[in-house]
Amino acid sequence: MASSPRHRRQARRAAGAKRRPAGVVLTAVGAVLLALAGTGLHFGDVGSGLAISFVTQPSTAAPSPHTAVSQQPRTTASTPSRPSRGGARLPVATIPIAGSGKLRTFSEPAAAKGPGRRFTYRVEIEEGVPFDPADVAATVHGTLTDPRGWQPIHKIAFERTGRAAQLRIIVASPATTDRLCKPLDTDRQFSCRINDRVVLNAQRWANGTPDYRGQLSAYRAYLVNHEVGHALGNQHATCHTPGEPAPVMMQQTKGLAGCRPNPWPGVRAL
Repeated sequence: MASSPRHRRQARRAAGAKRRPAGVVLTAVGAVLLALAGTGLHFGDVGSGLAISFVTQPSTAAPSPHTAVSQQPRTTASTPSRPSRGGARLPVATIPIAGSGKLRTFSEPAAAKGPGRRFTYRVEIEEGVPFDPADVAATVHGTLTDPRGWQPIHKIAFERTGRAAQLRIIVASPATTDRLCKPLDTDRQFSCRINDRVVLNAQRWANGTPDYRGQLSAYRAYLVNHEVGHALGNQHATCHTPGEPAPVMMQQTKGLAGCRPNPWPGVRAL
């Protein structure tokens, strides 16, 4: 049956009404995205659907690495929890980006262990990093005097002193690490050895790396052995065979390149 003009007009209005909601929804989503774009939030596509990941910008700008530590704001690291190799999130301890800049020596001595010539070192910790100095000193000495470490390889015996020493082992905030490591660029992430200083980044001391997940004590041993290894004349190494333990002089903080984590120079496995 032929439709009348009135019926045709009603049909056109009904069809238009069915088409409008999609356009309205897209316009509304676009308005929301534009509004959020000005707030420092970032967006990303995941799979085939639209995903909005809310990654807020830090409220306080990080101090410039060229600014004197005494002038830097006492902010805290705002690094979010990071994915481990298995995809799980690892907690991140709150570490000051910049401490006081003042280093305090742990004065209690510890006798040398093992045969060989005496090699003296002292432990210094920056005021403002949340570590017990006695715990740090015990960890460092336990690592250096472990039979799996450098002592039997270099025929030396590490002795901790609170006075002048051949080597200073310093645990410091990221900003102070950057300052003490110049002209090396530690980028508030890494540690270094320069001249008579081994400078261990407090952020790494507290949190380790995903490759050492659940093995923070082992990572700290790696950190000490790697940087002290430089002081003893050892150069960087690489992963030669994937699946094998990484050389302790490999830059394991930056990744393992297929090797397994290994904090000891004197053994082949963790």
